Amino acid sequence: MAAKRSRSKTALRGAVNNIIMESLYSGEKYGYEIIKEVEEKTNGKIKLKQPSLYSSLKRFETKGYIESHWQDSDIGGKRHYYKLTPSGLTYYKKNVAKNYDDDYEEDD
Repeated sequence: MAAKRSRSKTALRGAVNNIIMESLYSGEKYGYEIIKEVEEKTNGKIKLKQPSLYSSLKRFETKGYIESHWQDSDIGGKRHYYKLTPSGLTYYKKNVAKNYDDDYEEDD
């Protein structure tokens, strides 16, 4: 039973990672923008928690798939922005499904 649960968590992590990559494919974003976009693209079926998002982003950055920088916010303070690197773009094109709309449509 534990092996099945482990595989299920791995599959879910892979799906979440793909959705995050999909979000960054359309341009650089800060964490909250990624969370909101994932929620919108999945019609609320996936709600990322900040620790999960930042864990994935850190993994991507360690692998060289994304890079980040701090930028001043219009409302004050700074935001941490993330974007795909050329290596991340290659990974995205080879490994990530390009359309999640069908996967997360609401049942009619």
